[in-house]
Amino acid sequence: MSTTELASPPRPTEETPEHGVISIGDVTLSQVVHWMEHDLFVFRSTEFDVIAADEDLQTAIRAFVESAQDYARMVGDLGADELTQDEAETALLIYRRLNDAYQGIAADLRARLAHRVRIVSILRKRGHDAPRSWYRKSSLPTSSPQPHG
Repeated sequence: MSTTELASPPRPTEETPEHGVISIGDVTLSQVVHWMEHDLFVFRSTEFDVIAADEDLQTAIRAFVESAQDYARMVGDLGADELTQDEAETALLIYRRLNDAYQGIAADLRARLAHRVRIVSILRKRGHDAPRSWYRKSSLPTSSPQPHG
């Protein structure tokens, strides 16, 4: 290999995974390890018992988020006599992080909506709410017949 060629980084495997996070907006859902298994992108939480994989990277990430939600829901559905302290704490952790992420998304949407409402309000103050003619007005003078009389 010449000095001008760059070696591609080794493909992560289950034995030598990459470490990272899966986030929703600015909120970290979980610390994860990631590797390739055949043609699958695999993500496994290092904090709780969730793993997801798909051939498409974005789909694998979405599948991880959905699996975390499903895990928390499943634990939440357990009866008090079936639920361990660790499972309850894990479900609460996932729900708290999801709640924080969804509140951030909702705040962003509210800000964008408020900005849009301000623009519409400004336009209406400028007379943009007047009825519109949806036919092309001619720039040439026209005349109409005068009644004889």
